[in-house]
Amino acid sequence: MLTARAVNWQERFQHLNESQHNYLRITRILKSLGELGYESFKSPFVKFILHEALVENTIPNIKQSALEYFVYTIRDRRERRKLLRFAQKHYTPSENFIWGPPRKEQWEGSKAQKMSSTLASSHNSQTSMHKKAKDSKNSFSAVHLNSETAEEKNVAPKEPVEQTGPAQSPAMKLPSQEIQRTVMLRV
Repeated sequence: MLTARAVNWQERFQHLNESQHNYLRITRILKSLGELGYESFKSPFVKFILHEALVENTIPNIKQSALEYFVYTIRDRRERRKLLRFAQKHYTPSENFIWGPPRKEQWEGSKAQKMSSTLASSHNSQTSMHKKAKDSKNSFSAVHLNSETAEEKNVAPKEPVEQTGPAQSPAMKLPSQEIQRTVMLRV
């Protein structure tokens, strides 16, 4: 398969270089090509992107995504290594070239930090929703917090919850993950 520039490549490359919101879409498209039986289309496209980013410098902002994500959608190890060798040969400065995706420890550290801040804000939102449902008798909040799909009810039996009286809020019975999802849907 031959991958080449289109007639209006300059306008498209400029947009691709300035607007990175499509990089995740490109990764998804590459993964889908493999799932749909078009694995052979992926490597030439990724090599074209690497060439344009590293050699021609027409889309330098895509370089990081190409090296961290696009290359790793290629299933064949030999093809993936060829692409990485090509990238290493043309990467500048060459001493900054990293073989492989970003280190997992760094990623998990930032993930844990984001998760703890998300949980703290979720807890605050849950508390305010609980007060709002109790004080203003907002039936939508109370019903929404207590609703579960049939699948969730059938998946895992829940432990019996002691009812202390009619004033107990349904939010107190739900696992934190469900509350977080409800808060996200509600906001």
